[in-house]
Amino acid sequence: LEVLPTSGTTVGNGEWVSDVIDLAALTNETVSTGATELRPTHIGFYYGDLTNVDNRNSADHSIATLSGFGLLICDTALTATAAEDVVVTAIIAAGTRVYGYVASTSTDVAIKAGMDSCATAGYYGVFIDEAGYDFAVTRARFNSLVDYAHALGLKMFANSWVPADVLSSAVNATYNPGGVATSLTTGDWVLLESFFTRSDTSQPHAGQWTL
Repeated sequence: LEVLPTSGTTVGNGEWVSDVIDLAALTNETVSTGATELRPTHIGFYYGDLTNVDNRNSADHSIATLSGFGLLICDTALTATAAEDVVVTAIIAAGTRVYGYVASTSTDVAIKAGMDSCATAGYYGVFIDEAGYDFAVTRARFNSLVDYAHALGLKMFANSWVPADVLSSAVNATYNPGGVATSLTTGDWVLLESFFTRSDTSQPHAGQWTL
């Protein structure tokens, strides 16, 4: 299980990008101290028209830009139906770990349909937004969605304001009364959104970051 701290800015046409260390790119090489060597990569969140990155309205520009990311979460990847959008997404997915986007505020039927689309399109995984207790997502519901994705061969990338909501087995009287462990496992990801700042406010690190 990988946990990604992020911070970033919005640029171009709805593109949110952050440079981070990609823990999935860990190698077997070791440095002199015996620690595992980390290889940096890029993670991108793109919320916008796949063929209109930076308002260029160019499929070639979109492919060149988005293919540069090691991981790419794209909210329109599952809804792209135009022939050009489908081609752009397929080319990007050939060399980038593409995650389709779903949100817990959708019905489970809609979320699973999105996961089915991810699997059919050959994506690496699915990003589930608003996955914590603050969005009334119980551990039972969360695990059922994670298990469904895993059964399709997809990796999960969960976003929760409080990481413990998707990671901890601590008892929560409302959302995890049985203290059930998470179904997230090796190869899955958790996003620490607004880890350092949220808008223009520094974030506390006590409590909500305790797993």
